[in-house]
Amino acid sequence: MIDQTYTSAHQIACDLFNGVPFCAVAEQEQASAHCNNNGLNTQSQNGGSYAGCRVAIYPWNGNGFSAPTIVSSMGTQNQQLYNDGDAEYMAGANHCVLGGYDCAYHLWKFTLRSNK
Repeated sequence: MIDQTYTSAHQIACDLFNGVPFCAVAEQEQASAHCNNNGLNTQSQNGGSYAGCRVAIYPWNGNGFSAPTIVSSMGTQNQQLYNDGDAEYMAGANHCVLGGYDCAYHLWKFTLRSNK
């Protein structure tokens, strides 16, 4: 299990960078009223308390997933990963059918270091 507090996650994307396996997990705009103007909040309905729609990177440490790095709190869906050898890129956008505040297409760049 990565994190049971996520709601409205549309996709989990995983890859390998610098020998470190990782997964990118994202909540869509309806996960929190902080991310949409329709008052939708699936987190609250399911007992969650995070204020926003997480887009996070979870590196694998050999025994489980390490604490996430949150790259956005405005959500995304259908995130795609691309490795160019020097960096990892993640692209995604909210569908904005549910009143999302952040309807832009985003490209996040990040790197991971091996703990070996």
